[in-house]
Amino acid sequence: MIKIILTFVLAFGLASLIETPASGEDTLPATDTMPCTLIQQALIVELNPQIMSALRQKYQDNFLYSNVHVLPIQGSDTLQIEFILEMTVMKGEQPETVQMSFRRDGLNGYRVDDIANKLN
Repeated sequence: MIKIILTFVLAFGLASLIETPASGEDTLPATDTMPCTLIQQALIVELNPQIMSALRQKYQDNFLYSNVHVLPIQGSDTLQIEFILEMTVMKGEQPETVQMSFRRDGLNGYRVDDIANKLN
């Protein structure tokens, strides 16, 4: 039941995120963006086991990740079922920007579809 509720909340949150204006346009007041931020935080907490599992496969151990934020996949008809988490991963001396794409996996929630370093 919790996964179904989270799916609906996530769908609403991603739809709201898509509708926010791009930089350079008029921005929304802080009160309008607050629910979107809270939904992103809840999503990141819920997906933490999948995030950690994917990062362990790539970096083995001794890594830290931070600055996680949601990037919806633009131009997709399935905005509510796929999205990208972008984060900074620190392994050793150099931080890397990593993008992890997620896809809805039926009623089981979300699964990591791909993980890649962002090219600058």
